[in-house]
Amino acid sequence: MSLSKKAFTSIQRALHNRTFRISLNAIWQEIHDELGIGSVSSKHLLLNPEDHEKLRKWALLEAGADPLTAKISGDRLEVASQVSDEKWATESVFSGMIQVNMRSGEIPMTHGNAVTPPGTLLSVAASEILVDENSTVVLVENGIVARYWHQCRVPAELSKALMVYRGHTGDAETVREWLGSLPAGVMKVGYFDFDPAGLGMAIDYGVDAILIPNPLDDNLIQGINNKPESHLEQLAHRPDLDKKLPESYRRIWNWMTANGRKCAVTQERLMVLTWPLRILYRSGN
Repeated sequence: MSLSKKAFTSIQRALHNRTFRISLNAIWQEIHDELGIGSVSSKHLLLNPEDHEKLRKWALLEAGADPLTAKISGDRLEVASQVSDEKWATESVFSGMIQVNMRSGEIPMTHGNAVTPPGTLLSVAASEILVDENSTVVLVENGIVARYWHQCRVPAELSKALMVYRGHTGDAETVREWLGSLPAGVMKVGYFDFDPAGLGMAIDYGVDAILIPNPLDDNLIQGINNKPESHLEQLAHRPDLDKKLPESYRRIWNWMTANGRKCAVTQERLMVLTWPLRILYRSGN
């Protein structure tokens, strides 16, 4: 048998914990059949110190790493320097990367500037983007809106802002960490769905301002523009949201909920409506 990452990890755990009585699962059965180590008793594999040494030498020969001392981690390039199989990487190929765009101008990076034509996103290691304390960053919730950022009707002061797509799961965590590492003077603007969940996201990310529809009138929530059922579902998940909003956000919260509006308008809908947007700065507690 060839040594798999799961088998290496199983051997490593047994050696570190000095385990001599092991539940006989498929992996240990395969190791037992391959090396002839230990003795099977009921549903367990019984090992001795000589078996441990044999396991250690075999893992070292097959993987190129000592299971007693190796701490295998990193992306494929980093893991390739540690063991013989780069597929044992603990990070995805695109780990640590974020997707950005700029409507006009160039994106400054450590190895040169980049231009993002309309409809494109630049995938780049977060650590390579140069952001100074006078920069503005716009965090966009939805991927299709991020891709067509140039079509959003944003105010002129955001024409040269760096747009970053929020992403999902691991990507979202990379973006969150990157935002937290930015210089204190960077203006962080959030563009989320215009609904309770969007306001909650603004609180969660601690942005300095958000983009909201302008003007706010009942035409915005007519017919298919609005998703009142989503509004109610979001409230059920965050019933105390209104108590956590700063004063400036509470005003639009009141508009969302007044007169039975149950406002929940997506970014995609705002885009197809070509609805103008304005910046609402966070103020008050």
